[in-house]
This record gives sequence, C-alpha cells and structure tokens, in this order.
Amino acid sequence: MLAETAQPFWSLEENASVDASGLVLTGQGAWHAREHDAEPRQYAKTHVLNGVKTRATLAVSLTPGHRHDSQELPELIDEVPDEAAVHAVLGDKAYWTRDNCQLVKDAGLQPYFKPKSNARWWRFPSDPFEKKTRYALNFPNRFQDVYRRRVTAESRFATVKLLFGDRLRCRLRTSRRNTVLAREIVHNVRLLD
Repeated sequence: MLAETAQPFWSLEENASVDASGLVLTGQGAWHAREHDAEPRQYAKTHVLNGVKTRATLAVSLTPGHRHDSQELPELIDEVPDEAAVHAVLGDKAYWTRDNCQLVKDAGLQPYFKPKSNARWWRFPSDPFEKKTRYALNFPNRFQDVYRRRVTAESRFATVKLLFGDRLRCRLRTSRRNTVLAREIVHNVRLLD
C-alpha cells in the first residue's frame, strides 16, 4: 500500500532525500533501562527516502537501532521506479561512502552526500565518490544550493513524530514494521488531500 500512496509523488519530485530517525521501543527492557543507568535504551530506526518538494514518503525501511544508516540505502534505492522524475539523492555524512555513491550513480541518479570533515581533494577523480567529493570541496556554494534541500527530511520526521509520537509499543518485529508502514501510509494520504 505504501507504493500505491507514493505513486503520485514520483512524477512530481526532482530530488529525493534519505535519512534515518530513531523510535524508542517500549516493552523490551524499557523499564529496566529507565531504572538502571548502565543499561542502554533500546530503539528502532526508520530509514526513509522522501520527496524534497512534497515531503512524501517514497520508500521506508525499519531496522534495529544499532544498524548504520548507509547499510539501508540499497533497499531504499531499489524502490525507485524507472519512470520516476527523480534525478538526485541527497543525504548527510552517514551516507558518504564509495559504495553508496556508486549505487546511486548505477541507478541513474546523482549522489549529493555531504563529505566528512577529513575528506580528500582528489586530483584525478575516477569514480562517482571521488567526483562528488571534489565537486563539494571545489564548489561549496553550488553543492550547498542542492544539499540544503535535505532539511526537508528532518522536518518530515518532526511532522510524523508530532502526529504519531516517537515510540513503538509493539513487541514483535513484524508488528513494529506494520506500525511504521501504517504511519507512513497515513502521512502520504494526508498529503494527497
């Protein structure tokens, strides 16, 4: 159903933004973590590919909280249909890897991932990772003109958390996934009105 509610937005979006946000798990050890400071709080991460113009959810994935953001990008990019108008994917430093840049480029899109502070300036760039790093370091104003649109991912997460809260009350992994999908479907339906 998420793919059906996202279908009208694919033709409107020129840029897609990818980001992740945590959801606190109630139930499994929540009381224990609250009572004992040494116990870490358990949480789940929602990884979302959203439209920059409409803030619609185009693809979503739910993982345990310890999973890194960049590992979920292939699953989200696989959801991009061939007839989509999207031509660029924007992401923060967590997605700035050689594999992710190559993956996005192979999908026919431009990667705009912010380089880390220790990024090298490549003299003779050979792959999309090196080319985008050099572009971002060589032309910071041009890079920022596109990259600054990524903030819509943050505002989209704030909107969804304001509507549905920042907690998942399900114990089973399947139930958690279904709850997150239901939230994103409702978010898209609200945007369609």
